[in-house]
Amino acid sequence: MTDPLRRSRRALRAGLVTAAIGAATLTGTATAATTIREAAGPNGAAIQAAVDAFRADLGNPLNGSVPGSQPSGRRDINWDGVPDGDAAPGRLPGDFFNKIAPRGAVFSIGTGTGFQVSADAANPSATPVRFGNVNATYPTAFATFSAERLFAPLGTTTTVVDFRVAGSDTPAGVRGFGAVFTDVDVAGSSRIELLDANGDVLTSRDAPAAPGDGSLSFVGVSFDQAVVSRVRITSGNAALGPNDVTQGGASDIVALDDFIYGEPVAQVVADLAVSVSGPATAVAGQDATYTTTVRNAGGIAAKDVRVTPPAPVGAQIVSQGATTLGTLAPGQSATVTTVVRGTAAGTLTAVATATTSSPDASAANDTAQTTTAVSAAPPPPPERLTSPQAIIEPGRILASPVTGLTAVRLACPAGGPACTGTLTLLRAGRAAGSAPLRLRAGSIALVRVRLGVQTRRLLARGLTVPLTARARTAAPGRDGSTTTARLTARRR
Repeated sequence: MTDPLRRSRRALRAGLVTAAIGAATLTGTATAATTIREAAGPNGAAIQAAVDAFRADLGNPLNGSVPGSQPSGRRDINWDGVPDGDAAPGRLPGDFFNKIAPRGAVFSIGTGTGFQVSADAANPSATPVRFGNVNATYPTAFATFSAERLFAPLGTTTTVVDFRVAGSDTPAGVRGFGAVFTDVDVAGSSRIELLDANGDVLTSRDAPAAPGDGSLSFVGVSFDQAVVSRVRITSGNAALGPNDVTQGGASDIVALDDFIYGEPVAQVVADLAVSVSGPATAVAGQDATYTTTVRNAGGIAAKDVRVTPPAPVGAQIVSQGATTLGTLAPGQSATVTTVVRGTAAGTLTAVATATTSSPDASAANDTAQTTTAVSAAPPPPPERLTSPQAIIEPGRILASPVTGLTAVRLACPAGGPACTGTLTLLRAGRAAGSAPLRLRAGSIALVRVRLGVQTRRLLARGLTVPLTARARTAAPGRDGSTTTARLTARRR
């Protein structure tokens, strides 16, 4: 029981809290717009306007326990239809509101011992209402928003709500979630956290406090997309058991009433879409470049994205880009370049696949492929052989100024064809005499050359005549070859 002074203080504080009823649009971590409704006060009337506004945010109709995903509307859980057999002193199954009453909500708990719905006044076991079976002071500390049952986790303050398409095991998302708390005495002791399919927190919001027995608080957050896949609810700073602070205890003990949430629809998740491009044709032994593009076509981030790039059978990997892409935001793309070299004629099938640790809408578009027709490399051109190079012995040669005859020593390399061609002596770049070459491979011989008239006249005057000897050989089926050497002609 509370004394009149405490009641008057509570009423004063409640008046201040109820004055804060309203809505706000925030920019949070979610990609969708965020709308918050919250209120607190001494009774249901203090939060009714905020609850009604939140229901309007989510839309009509109220879909009750209709199985499947409905085109619009919302779902409510007020606990009052739970049968006595699933209420105190018994436990409520975590999937009651998906399998028995299909509303698409599945409850789970970490370190606690389960969930309990409080008894109603007419229960056959005469169990006290509002968790009086746990602590005799709770019927005074707690009040209901929708009479007459409440909900609480046992052994913990945390309740996790995962959404399913109603009546199925298909993961779902909702546009928003709100909850009614009773007896939130301490600011920050109770809250809701809304998470997406990746487990990332979209937003976290404390339930406003309204100190005193029987107070009610409401907080609800909605989005314009069904991005909420999980809700984590914290109710108080200690589990049911000890006295509440209003009953002389040290902890803020809190219970829950109505849950209000958007219609569960197929979960908003990431959706990897892979494409791969490359050349239609290639030549064996030449490089072919493939580009793998990965795009997140989904509604939430794709985390830990990895690519298995093309590695066609019958090709060697020449170079490979980075295959760990990290996180791709909705609509974001990344590319990976792979260079391969076909080793033989045939068809290269280039297959690329992407994976993510995030829920993926469809595996069907996570793989793509393209083909390249590889033709045989053209035969190499025939090897061109070179005629043997005649080796000219440089130095002094003697010539007759009368006959013009002189001799030049040449050698023909062994192991090849004969050196056949022409030996030409040049003076100042002009031919001064020539003779045919016919040397056997491996032989050394003197080749006689008759010098021209002008050169003979110079020799007759006793002059030394500089010459250039040029030997051109041309063996059958071979490229020609030329060698030169400097000579000095003197009168014999």
